[in-house]
Amino acid sequence: MGARMKGLNIMHIGFIVLGVVLIIIAAFEFIEVRKMVHRLQTEGGPETSSFIGYALWSAVVVAIFLVFAGIGVIALSL
Repeated sequence: MGARMKGLNIMHIGFIVLGVVLIIIAAFEFIEVRKMVHRLQTEGGPETSSFIGYALWSAVVVAIFLVFAGIGVIALSL
């Protein structure tokens, strides 16, 4: 029984690591969106695509989803 419990603990640690990685990816996504918005405000011109706002918004939605997925994976592993 001791070996079985040890395997469960390693699995829980794996899920916690997965959750943290998802949250880190989401943070990176938020940072990149913020940098792109700043770049558009300073360097954007008439040649900038009008669809960039939709692309940035969808990136924010994906980042929010990743945060919730990371928190959910961590919560379910505890």
